Amino acid sequence: RVHYLIGRRAELGRDPLDARHLQRNVPDIAEREIYVCGPVGMIETVEQSLRQLRVPGSQIHEERFAY
Repeated sequence: RVHYLIGRRAELGRDPLDARHLQRNVPDIAEREIYVCGPVGMIETVEQSLRQLRVPGSQIHEERFAY
């Protein structure tokens, strides 16, 4: 299942990458392999949320874009 997260946080009125919203979209997130690709700030936000959800670091794979 694919969830498209489009728009700025201010436009959405929420942060779709916070722990609560990630878990709502993927209830068994701590059992999944997570692939995150994007700018440094976004990756840091997602990593913080995943830590709050107790996703093991070995299941988090990232590619940072730094321009």
